[in-house]
Amino acid sequence: MRAVEDLEASLSLYREVGDRRGEAYALCFLGWIALDRSDLQRAEALLEESLALSRAAGTARDVSVALNALAMLNVYRGDYARASAMQEESLSLAREASDVQIIAILTYNTGFAAAITGEYERAEALVRESQELFREVGDRGMAPLANSRLGFLALSRNDPDRAEELCVEAIRELQEQAQTPGMDFALDVLASVAAARGGVRRAARPWGGVAGYREATGGSLATRGARNHRAAHRCGALPA
Repeated sequence: MRAVEDLEASLSLYREVGDRRGEAYALCFLGWIALDRSDLQRAEALLEESLALSRAAGTARDVSVALNALAMLNVYRGDYARASAMQEESLSLAREASDVQIIAILTYNTGFAAAITGEYERAEALVRESQELFREVGDRGMAPLANSRLGFLALSRNDPDRAEELCVEAIRELQEQAQTPGMDFALDVLASVAAARGGVRRAARPWGGVAGYREATGGSLATRGARNHRAAHRCGALPA
């Protein structure tokens, strides 16, 4: 993967010139890629090293960024207590740095984790707060992700109509931006809407479509481009 090669080359250069902040950023990006590939052991090693360097030589923002990545790793691992503690520290540091973009992302991620642990009311409040912050900084890429997350929360309140409305809007925005991350989650919620309305049999095709979409796109946050959306249409995963 070219991105990994470039980052590893950058990492070597940062180490050669003694740029510890640059080294921490390169390690953090490599950690995210390892996390995206479900290589949790490698991701943890890279991110822990990034965090240690950030604490030693970076700013509050640098530490916040590294903690956020480690928090998400622990969410995927199922260690929600550790993830929550890291998210709280990360958010506090981001507020200290007055970085609205990072605060927005952290607020969204904290809501994401709250939804996984069943704290639906708290999750909805956090995701809505993040939406306002994303609008404030003009981040159009995160808006559809927040919408699909709110769709999931609407479904948890037994409101399939609202869930469908939010996820269809999210998918439309993702298609307009040729953006792949978040597409499979929105499609999964739509399949769950179908199940809520008509049982598992009615949801079989949408869930099959989601599986086909993930297979076509590699099931990875790293995949990009219109090719993925054409694949989704072919496997019947996207609404007409």
